[in-house]
Amino acid sequence: MNYKTYAIESAKLDLKTEIMGARILYYSIKLVGETGEVADKIGKLYRNHNGEATDEFKQSIMLELGDVAWYATQILSYYNSAYNPDDIGLREPKNEYRLFVALQDLACNAADVFQSGMIDMRKSTNDTQLRVYRTHWVLAQVGAIAAYFGGSIEQVFEMNIAKLSDRKERGVIASEGDNR
Repeated sequence: MNYKTYAIESAKLDLKTEIMGARILYYSIKLVGETGEVADKIGKLYRNHNGEATDEFKQSIMLELGDVAWYATQILSYYNSAYNPDDIGLREPKNEYRLFVALQDLACNAADVFQSGMIDMRKSTNDTQLRVYRTHWVLAQVGAIAAYFGGSIEQVFEMNIAKLSDRKERGVIASEGDNR
């Protein structure tokens, strides 16, 4: 699934949740949280399995990356921007060092998107261009991490829409837990 299709399909699954009257704040908080879940899974992979990823782990990390991609996509849609990997220059990690650089970039850019969302809420500045750029980097790192584990960002998009559509159909999209 390409980004344009993903953006259209993911918007259909948006519950339009707001915090303090702003969807952007909700998206930003959730982006940081989901990024933390990706980092947690990778950390546990090394703690529990010496970094050896099973097929089950690869499936699990792709689903978590999908959650990151979903919130990043909602942020870009909020600002009427679209992700184009050619704008960033995706670097696929070929070794563990590059995996952790991608994870660091993912976490730092997600945190910066959240921080700039809070600044925007205070109306002290409106640096939309920087927020959009950092969100593009988040998606680039989603693609890089997916590639490290043998997947692609297109697969992340596809798996995420399938997971969320299934949850919506079963009426559990607005509940808690990975396996609902």
